[in-house]
Amino acid sequence: MSIFAAVGWTFGAMFVAIVFLSVATAIREGARFDLVTLVFAQMIANGLALFGILRLYAPDASVRELLGFRGTQPLIYPLALTLGVAISPATSKLLELIFARWPRAEASHIDELLLASSPVRQVVIGVLIGGLVPVVEEAFFRGALFAPLRRFMLGDGGSRPLPPERAAWLAVFATSFLFVTSHVEWQTFAPLAAVAAMMGVLRYRSGSLLPSILVHVGLNTTSVVMTVFPPPTELVPWSWAIGSAVVSGALFAGMLWLSRGARAVEARAAEL
Repeated sequence: MSIFAAVGWTFGAMFVAIVFLSVATAIREGARFDLVTLVFAQMIANGLALFGILRLYAPDASVRELLGFRGTQPLIYPLALTLGVAISPATSKLLELIFARWPRAEASHIDELLLASSPVRQVVIGVLIGGLVPVVEEAFFRGALFAPLRRFMLGDGGSRPLPPERAAWLAVFATSFLFVTSHVEWQTFAPLAAVAAMMGVLRYRSGSLLPSILVHVGLNTTSVVMTVFPPPTELVPWSWAIGSAVVSGALFAGMLWLSRGARAVEARAAEL
């Protein structure tokens, strides 16, 4: 899969999500502002794109192996989930600063919709956003796009072959860039880029998709919980943000060190 093909699949999925929302809104006017409908639109679009990529680029390959659902160093798993939780105050502070300087053109209604939902519906939305969305997004960006992009850069598909290390890092950069830009709102690009870079590096160094899924689950779940149960202060304290950045950096460094272990080396070798 070339870079241009990856861009096409990414924006094709975005177009499908828009079409789904348009149809849902035509059937029920309030669907446009329904969080469950918004989440399902994204999941359906990414799921269809994922299916198309698998059928076109790896029709006979194991879906599990292509996406990277394989084991790696066991200690990476709890650290990845903890990283997703720990990094939330730092990314929230960065967003806070960006929106203070460059406000949204239109106010986001996501938080208001979540708070206005019943407790049962909040739980359902929390499971969708905190659990299912990360799995679908990671399976698409750092699974279905990452592996074919890396193989293309290694020379599989007619491209000029690159050294394995360089091909992997280019795949990390490309999938991170596509993940960030798919979220459309440019003010969110900086914090998303930081998280996407970490998830992409973990995907490569661990040889598994599972760590990036766990980071994503931790981050999304923390965001939902902090919306429903907001902190006592309106603004994120600087002490929280700095502590969050320090702890996140330490966790990330620890996982990179663990990725030198035999299980991670075997997982990376399984992708070559």
